[in-house]
Amino acid sequence: MADSAGFQNEADLSALEGIEGWWSIEDRDFCLSIMRMQRQRRSAGAALELGVHHGRFIALLCSRYESVVGIDAWLDEFGADLDPESVRYVERRVEEACLAFCGRAPRLVRSKTKAIPAEMLDRYSFIHIDAGHEAEDVLADLVLASRHLAPEGVIVLDDAFASLTPGVCEAVFTFNWSAAGLSPFAVGPNKLYACRTVDADTYRDSLCGAKRRQLLGREVGILH
Repeated sequence: MADSAGFQNEADLSALEGIEGWWSIEDRDFCLSIMRMQRQRRSAGAALELGVHHGRFIALLCSRYESVVGIDAWLDEFGADLDPESVRYVERRVEEACLAFCGRAPRLVRSKTKAIPAEMLDRYSFIHIDAGHEAEDVLADLVLASRHLAPEGVIVLDDAFASLTPGVCEAVFTFNWSAAGLSPFAVGPNKLYACRTVDADTYRDSLCGAKRRQLLGREVGILH
């Protein structure tokens, strides 16, 4: 069932469980709260995902944003490039999953973050980062995201403090958040949430509960 704007209702989210992938319910619901808040404030423009994988999260983005771009290098489990036929198969599966869920498909681009021409991208209200997990790769993703974040936009970084992905955590503490004009405002079970510093208090105070901690010199909401 879709709402009056043509977007999928929360009641239908169980359909996403059929798409391979994992997320915590706390992070999923918090992302939905961000998306809902952006629509209420009329700041929900386009969305970008770095690291599409099987398409679960980008299907959610397609149900909430009019224009969605997904960028993935499409590597195999050993880090080697997939052959063109395999890439077409994976992209087709992602597109079909998105269409089945909400009737919208993303624009998929095969590329590594460092190789993306700046003019290829727009500004995005919601940017989800779940691509390479080495510190160097995550830093490149954060730089790209900071340059293409729309006013009142949000960056969501996956696996920020997971024990199996220490490179992501290293990037969190290496990235120059203040120079980029960004601040974290919430931490979930598996994701870190950031936005422009000028918007951080608004997002935190509007969406987070009373549980707070200090992170990178800022007060952030804790979702778990």
